[in-house]
Amino acid sequence: MVDAQYLTNGLLERAMDLVDNFVNKLEIEGLEKKVFKFEGSVPLVVYKIEGTKPDAKNIMMYGHLDK
Repeated sequence: MVDAQYLTNGLLERAMDLVDNFVNKLEIEGLEKKVFKFEGSVPLVVYKIEGTKPDAKNIMMYGHLDK
C-alpha cells in the first residue's frame, strides 16, 4: 500500500528532516549529505564519510524513509 499523495503531502520531507536531525546529532566528523531529486519520484538521500585510513573498506547502508 502506497500513500497516493506521497509526493505532495509533505510527509516524506518530514521523515527526511527527522532522520537528518538524528544523523546531525551524532556529530560524525567529515559527514557529507547530498540529496538527488527526480521528477515524479522520491528523493535519494546519500550520507558519505570518507575513510581515514588508506586500506579502509567502503560500506553502504540502505533504507527506506517511506516504509
